Amino acid sequence: MGLPVAISAAARQGLEALVRAGNTAQKLVRRARIALLAGEGLTDSQISQQLGVNRKTVALWRERAAEPGVWESVVAAPFPQPDATAPPGPPEPPANTAAEPRQASPPVGKTAEQRLQDRRPASGLRRVLTSEMVKLIVRTTLEVKPEDRTHWTNRSLGLRLGVSKMAVQRVWKQEKLQPHRMETFKFSKDKLFLEKLKDVVGIYLNPPANSVVYCVDEKTGIQALDRTQPGLPLKKGKCGTRTHDYKRNGTTDLFAAYNVASGEVIGQCHARHTNQEFLCLMRTLKKRHPKGEVHIILDNGSNHRHENVQKWLRRNKRFHFHFVPTSSSWTNLVERWFGLLTSQCIRRGVFYSVQQLQVTIQQYIERHNENPKPFQWHATVDQIVAKIQRAAWKAGVALAWMKGLPAVPAVST
Repeated sequence: MGLPVAISAAARQGLEALVRAGNTAQKLVRRARIALLAGEGLTDSQISQQLGVNRKTVALWRERAAEPGVWESVVAAPFPQPDATAPPGPPEPPANTAAEPRQASPPVGKTAEQRLQDRRPASGLRRVLTSEMVKLIVRTTLEVKPEDRTHWTNRSLGLRLGVSKMAVQRVWKQEKLQPHRMETFKFSKDKLFLEKLKDVVGIYLNPPANSVVYCVDEKTGIQALDRTQPGLPLKKGKCGTRTHDYKRNGTTDLFAAYNVASGEVIGQCHARHTNQEFLCLMRTLKKRHPKGEVHIILDNGSNHRHENVQKWLRRNKRFHFHFVPTSSSWTNLVERWFGLLTSQCIRRGVFYSVQQLQVTIQQYIERHNENPKPFQWHATVDQIVAKIQRAAWKAGVALAWMKGLPAVPAVST
């Protein structure tokens, strides 16, 4: 049944006015209705069912309404009642008539809306954190490592500091702290980083005239994975499924050349990834472009610098290799295309054999070349270097290729 609630006629009139007012917040309307129904003798279950609110919410505001004299003091100020025993006075003057200003009676406590918005520190209610506690949460998150784990959770930090997990979560959101996330990075220690970066980015932004530019690399160890049981198809309201375990049916290595201007891809699948397979792709490019200069952007893999490759370059002087900096594969546009291949074709595929995997990859390349869309490179060398400088400064890393460069101020995020 809950606590009995007694509401006077004046308090009821004030609560009903709150409910009828068009500008009253809905949460205040809901609380006022709970109080009115409780005053009529309804149980918590009946009120919960009638208003469609949680039973705990009904019990909370029934307890508030049951406080002695609370509704009389709440409603008395915003909704004054006339005295029935007082003799009728003269009519009030019009608004534009000079009259003695009416003496407003001092407000009794808070207004109705203020009282309804109050949340006292009880179980299940949000507590207001002090500025010292907010600073302590931030400082502990950033500077103190838990004894038995790698990072804090909102629950573990709340237990440590004696606050709720939601209080910790609100502070983290306000301060943009995400201890559960971890990103990867790696700075290039290539002493020729700047020279190589200028070379590669310069080709992207200003391609050589009367020549073709290819980004070349190999994606090794592509697995032909088959699931141990058939998966369920996608249905309305349910996603497709597959087993967590799989069967390995072998691997293949994909050598790909991405045309920077057109977006077309030339791909070849091989069982190995040696200098011979790489030269096979180079010979294919030579047949595709019998005349003109051909610029190849590639990484520093050993098969790209093999003696057999160097001999081939000396015989084919119209081919020019441009090596990206070490640990900087993101400067090779073919890596971006490899990402599309993985997400759209390989990751969720089911392959019963290596041959099926190779056929699927070739079909994907053919469909891609039917409507190729080249990637557009926009970042300049100065923009890239400035970003790396800021990241290195934050990480406290000194890179040899940065010596002599002007300092870049940190940008607050």
